[in-house]
Amino acid sequence: MHPPRPVPSGSGSLAADRAAWLSTDEGVRQREFWLDRLEAPFPALADGPGSRFAELNTQASFVQRLRSAVTRTTLAADDVRAVRAAARRHGMTDFMLVLGAYATTLGAWSGQDDIRIATMLANRVEPGMDEVVGLVTNTVVLRMRLDDTDPVAVGRQAREVCVDALDHQELPFEEVLAAVQDRAPGEGSVFEAVLVGQEEVGIVAPDDGLVFTRTHPAATC
Repeated sequence: MHPPRPVPSGSGSLAADRAAWLSTDEGVRQREFWLDRLEAPFPALADGPGSRFAELNTQASFVQRLRSAVTRTTLAADDVRAVRAAARRHGMTDFMLVLGAYATTLGAWSGQDDIRIATMLANRVEPGMDEVVGLVTNTVVLRMRLDDTDPVAVGRQAREVCVDALDHQELPFEEVLAAVQDRAPGEGSVFEAVLVGQEEVGIVAPDDGLVFTRTHPAATC
């Protein structure tokens, strides 16, 4: 395990604290990891042999190619239980299993075996960050090499890729992107697809108000 990132002091600016951390051994370690993991070239999904994305890429204008699309899918409870059970049998999380399936699909549709999928991690590894209110997520790129498309091999790789990303999630993505582009300018998109999983949460109606519960024997809210 690597040492925790020091908590920024209240006296210094966030920019200064981040710059100081980037020069630490841990900051350098994470930077070198991502430079190695995201080494060019970055083949596009549309450039693969027989790619389903090729026609869309050639017919779209430059402005259209800059646009993105979002697809949301909600799994039924029975499907979630099936996915969860399959993941547990192979020592994986639900997200790892879905990542492997998503990468395999993109590989089959594009004809590429180098699939790079971005996701967002909570990035709350510092002491006390669990109590911070706000968005502190960080983007990471999960790179899958589909030389072997056997489901077990893909699942094993998805697990390793996710574990490595979790262990190197503190380096801000803008720092990763700048370093990659400095090393390999003009090499195309680092990623073209994003996968985010989210547990369904209950919706509270405005009339429901807030419910407070006892959190300590000596105090109530």
